[in-house]
Amino acid sequence: MTLPLVSIVIPCFQVWKYLNEALQSVFNQSYPAMEIWVVNDGCTTEAAIRAFNELKKNPRIHCLSIEQAGPSVARNAAITQAKGKYIVCLDADDLLHPEYIDRSVRVLEDDSRIGLVAPQIRLFGDLNAAPFEQTFSIGSFLIDNYLVVSSMFRREDWKTIGGFDQDLRLAEDYDFFHGILRLGRTIWLHNDVPFYYRRHEFSTSSQINFQQSLAARRYIFNKHRELYIEHLDRILDEAFKSRRENMEQKSTIDWLNVMLRGSLPLPEPNAIVSPTQQQMG
Repeated sequence: MTLPLVSIVIPCFQVWKYLNEALQSVFNQSYPAMEIWVVNDGCTTEAAIRAFNELKKNPRIHCLSIEQAGPSVARNAAITQAKGKYIVCLDADDLLHPEYIDRSVRVLEDDSRIGLVAPQIRLFGDLNAAPFEQTFSIGSFLIDNYLVVSSMFRREDWKTIGGFDQDLRLAEDYDFFHGILRLGRTIWLHNDVPFYYRRHEFSTSSQINFQQSLAARRYIFNKHRELYIEHLDRILDEAFKSRRENMEQKSTIDWLNVMLRGSLPLPEPNAIVSPTQQQMG
């Protein structure tokens, strides 16, 4: 039986010193049917050029150079040429678990309704954190992104969506995942397959500020407004189901009101009264 090909796409701009570790995590995969694409996203430093020229000597790696344009353009450029049925976009400073590709292919092959397979995040580098097992729900996902760009997806879906949005330099993966949901696909989150996300001075999460994040979220919300309206009840369920302090809940409600621009005003936390409380009153 022929195994479906998986294309691993690795754009690189600033973090060439970590690239060999990322590549080794790909070479260590238990799944054999892979092709690897490394994209130089316009970096012209001597170290980058030297590293990229060394990669060209490896017959297992396809090398592509573009003018500096950001990760969306770099990923799209490689995926356009890739031959894989399934795609994994790996940032050059992160690491894959050895079983990740094999386990994810099995999920997609077994269920055509699934459009995205995601791992559990483990932080390392400048910031280590205790493991936290996340479970997926569409309501919580539409409030905040906890999936990584290295989630596996179908190349045919990438083509239908139109690829990663090249107008976005931040949260382009979050936007892309919205597109997968709008195709009617579902998302599978592994409960026992980790992904190793490196925190350091050049990592995206270390450089963004609140205004940049809010601008990206507004863009994504406006682009996928119908998806938010369709799942508004689930978003509200997620906002109120946890036993958080009142102010934490209120911050979520404030964010939802900002994104909905007041067109669907949401109740304040103290206006949500349980049936038991109503009876006691």
